[in-house]
This record gives sequence, C-alpha cells and structure tokens, in this order.
Amino acid sequence: MSKQFIANRADGSSINFAHVHYGPFNPWATFKQMSFINRWAGNIKFEYSVLQHSLLVADLIEAPGEKIYGLVHDVPEDGTGDLTGPFKSFVDHASGGFVEKHERHMLDMFLQSIEVELPSNGARDRLHAADMIARATELRDVVENTKNTTIPYQPATTVIQPQKREALLIKAIDAFGTYMEWHMDAQKANANG
Repeated sequence: MSKQFIANRADGSSINFAHVHYGPFNPWATFKQMSFINRWAGNIKFEYSVLQHSLLVADLIEAPGEKIYGLVHDVPEDGTGDLTGPFKSFVDHASGGFVEKHERHMLDMFLQSIEVELPSNGARDRLHAADMIARATELRDVVENTKNTTIPYQPATTVIQPQKREALLIKAIDAFGTYMEWHMDAQKANANG
C-alpha cells in the first residue's frame, strides 16, 4: 500500500487508513496528541482541543459504563486531525457517506484494540447526543465566529472554561483508567444479569 495512506501517531505507531489496525494503546501519547489538535478549525476564543471536547462528551454521558465511549470517541483524530462538520458533510454528500462510515470503522477498530465492547445502538445514540450537546455548548462558549452555524441541540448548563494542556492530560489519563473499570464492571453485570 502506498505510504500516502499512512499517518504517524505520537506514540510511535502509525495508522494505515486503507487497512486500519491499532497496536498497543499508550494513553499518555495519544491524549497528548489530542491536546494539541484544536477544535473548530481554530475558530475559537481560547485554546480548545479535541481532548477537552472528549472529556466534556464523557462528562455528558450519564451511564458510567458508557463514559469510555465519550472519552475515546475522537481518538482516530490523532491521525486525521479534527475535520470540520461542514467539510465532513460535503465529503459525505459527494462520496455516499464515506467519512462517517470510515470514522465509525476506525473507532470500532480502536475499541477492539483496547478490549472495550463495541457500543450498542442505544449507546451509540447516547454518544451522538452527548457529542451534539458538547458541540452546542462549544458554539455558545468557545466558537469565535458563529455566523450561519446552528446545532439542533440545547447546550449543557456547564460553561466551558480555558484549561491548561497539562491539567487536561492528567485528567484524561485518570479518567481513562476509571472509565475502563466502570465499563468492565458494567460488562460483568450485564453478563451475570
């Protein structure tokens, strides 16, 4: 496969977009890389990263066993960057939904690599709703130029504040361990129930 389909990741691994496979997960390196990727193509009032967004999405998910999905839902962006919603919509329109399908495939491959059960349809719906509420909250609190941008969800009551990259990284690493435990506990409870 041509090298043009391979992106290097901060943990020393690479991802081949034509044949998605994730090796051992290094939370520190991946979350650090996500902390350097700004949301909204840089159209922001203060530094606001994919990592801070992911922490917000996880906070908005109520079921403890599903919070891991919120935290890691944008891990594939450590290879793609944060493509804007309008650009994704344009490409999906022109390609019959390729970006959406490939992003879901990448997330599923990542979840399998960390031995997390793939989300049920209900869990995917709740993740999508939390992601959209986070976007609506960002539109209110973070985005500089909101002209012609609408999101059909109500923002969260939480007000987004600037946070230091180092603090976000520590929070994400701690949350990863906690959310993995909660997810495994929920899986065991479902298997026994």
